[in-house]
Amino acid sequence: MVLSVFLALGLYHLDYRSMWVDEGLTLNNIAGLSRHDLFRPLYFLFVRLWTVGGKSIFYLRLSSVLFGLGSLTFLFLIGLRLKNLELALISSLLYALSSYHLERAQEIRMYTMFSFLALAEMYLFMLLRERFSWKKFVVYWVISFLCLATDPLGAFLNLFQNFSLIINHRKQRQFLKNTILVEAGLIILSIPWILKIWGFSVYFQGKWIKHIKIPSLLDPTGLPGSIGRSMILVTEYGKEIDKLSFLIGMLILVSLLYNAFIWLRRKEEARGFIALWYLIPVLAMLTAGIFNFKLIFCRYLFFLAPAAYLNLSFFLSAFRPSFKYLGYALLIVVSIFLLSQYYRYPGEQDWKGAALFLAKEKKTERRILIYPKYATSIVRYYYPEASLEGVRANEDFTNDGALGNFLAPYLENKQETWIVFLTTSEGAQEIIHYLKGRHLAANEQTFQKVVLIKLKMNSL
Repeated sequence: MVLSVFLALGLYHLDYRSMWVDEGLTLNNIAGLSRHDLFRPLYFLFVRLWTVGGKSIFYLRLSSVLFGLGSLTFLFLIGLRLKNLELALISSLLYALSSYHLERAQEIRMYTMFSFLALAEMYLFMLLRERFSWKKFVVYWVISFLCLATDPLGAFLNLFQNFSLIINHRKQRQFLKNTILVEAGLIILSIPWILKIWGFSVYFQGKWIKHIKIPSLLDPTGLPGSIGRSMILVTEYGKEIDKLSFLIGMLILVSLLYNAFIWLRRKEEARGFIALWYLIPVLAMLTAGIFNFKLIFCRYLFFLAPAAYLNLSFFLSAFRPSFKYLGYALLIVVSIFLLSQYYRYPGEQDWKGAALFLAKEKKTERRILIYPKYATSIVRYYYPEASLEGVRANEDFTNDGALGNFLAPYLENKQETWIVFLTTSEGAQEIIHYLKGRHLAANEQTFQKVVLIKLKMNSL
């Protein structure tokens, strides 16, 4: 039933929303991996094989929906193994109704593939804890490696698993020895990615992260807000939903601390397992943030959402039936409300609307500049006949830079033509500033955080 609900939700309007710039990165990586995605190649290699069956947006996004189904399956199995059918159903149903999970399942990105592999790894780890066998051990090793190759955040799961073994299986020396060998092998094989991660983090600190607000440890709403936003989609919903994400984050924190307390007091291993599953990676990422890796915001907590739902379900199960089922009902109602908001949400960026608008216009002499460059694949998908030129996101808009070089022939020869710039709202500010500095008048039109700037060169 839960799988059917999620499949219906995932397929509904699957190709309705426009692709956004991160999906443009995926399309570019189908042809060849960029240097900033070499450290997590598995998904892009998979998509390259997946495109053999088709290249429509619906088909490409379908793989993310299927990985989402796989994630739900393993979450259900984990819940069943930890406690009972009720816990498995509630936690997997809440995950299926998560607007954030649904959004990631309707993108051509690696998030649901990573969740699927992370949950598969966790399920195999639980099987190994119960009864060791070399066959399961080899499968666990392979899944762990694939998880790391999909996203290095998988290392935080390995950290939790090692911590869990040290606490609960100190006497099982052979099991600990084998696990240490596995981790050593994973570290050796991951050295190329570790080096890439360092370069990647330095790049984003300088080029991107400095422009966004990272929740601060000193801000009491920072961590709860990030936890809440990793479970619900809050983009463009307004301050009321922001407050709701904070409340959800606080509820998760309370459930984590309660489960950890009961584990320490009564030695209920299942509660300790799910509490540490969330707490250890979060504490590790917060520590990484102190050393300027700055990983704490909702997209990087997304892979822990299944553990959050398990913690919530365990927390509510401690109350008497009337309160417990009331809590389940409230969570389901809130999730359905947020889903209704999600389907009203136009998408992160409307490159589709801007490209189709240009395609309908009757202007023959026209060149289109795309910023950032990897969005060219999106515009070309919706407008194949367009004459496009892309600019890298970190390229400077100066007299000697990409924008100046692009305009130079028209400025020198006074050619009568239309120049069109398609960019994000942030990039539009740079372009408008550049044009005003050269006394060039341009018209702007916005399509959901995508700005179309038109400049008629014969007006010089």
